[in-house]
Amino acid sequence: MNDNNYRTIQKKLFYSIDSIIEKDLKTIQNINQNSENYAYRLLKFLAQKVPGEISQNTLSNLIKSSSSTVNTILELLEKTHLIFHYEPYSGPNARVKKSWQYYFATPSLRHAINKNWGFSPMNQDEYDGILLENLVASGLFNLKNNENHFDFDVFFDSLKGGVDFLIKKEFENPIPIEVGHGNKTKRQIINAINKYDSDHGIIISNTTLNIEKKDNIIYIYLIKHFHLCKKNFQNSIFYQKLSKIIKKFIHQLTN
Repeated sequence: MNDNNYRTIQKKLFYSIDSIIEKDLKTIQNINQNSENYAYRLLKFLAQKVPGEISQNTLSNLIKSSSSTVNTILELLEKTHLIFHYEPYSGPNARVKKSWQYYFATPSLRHAINKNWGFSPMNQDEYDGILLENLVASGLFNLKNNENHFDFDVFFDSLKGGVDFLIKKEFENPIPIEVGHGNKTKRQIINAINKYDSDHGIIISNTTLNIEKKDNIIYIYLIKHFHLCKKNFQNSIFYQKLSKIIKKFIHQLTN
């Protein structure tokens, strides 16, 4: 793809975000210009932020508005399917009432926002890791909500040094998933397997050159597809390929 086409695609993506905020939000709820500005500021912050839980108090301080306003805007943005959230996992008895973790519907939307407003200070590997984690989060979200026979819940691990995702089917123990751009060690996934008494764990990275199983850890090699996807975010073929790979192995482990 040449640079002119790439820039054109990025502009179209950002224009679609503009249209959602300036037109679609008002069809859901009557909001004023200030709320539109808050929505832009929240999206910019979330796009630049390293994945992790974020409190509404932090966001309200960021945009200098009330927590109720932040909550309303986040709910509206989720209804437009620009963003979605995962809640922290707390075990079989209750869910922890802590901050949620937000992701964009696709990494292409996140990338378009950053291309338009500028990137936060980080190196290329860190940024690629953020996009890859968002890609996996989106794949899990779509599988959970669009597959009739793919019955599991997705959480994030709120423990310090925890894994990126935990998937859980009914009364079974959760399966930990760790995502990384680079040669990931198995320390985090082993700790999570032991803590949650999981039968398996999944590492998505370029630790291996193929998809393989070693003991009770599944290694999924997505980086080669991710580099293609990063250059072709508008092409859903790459996104669908990643989702199918994730679906295949999680389906095997949860059935």
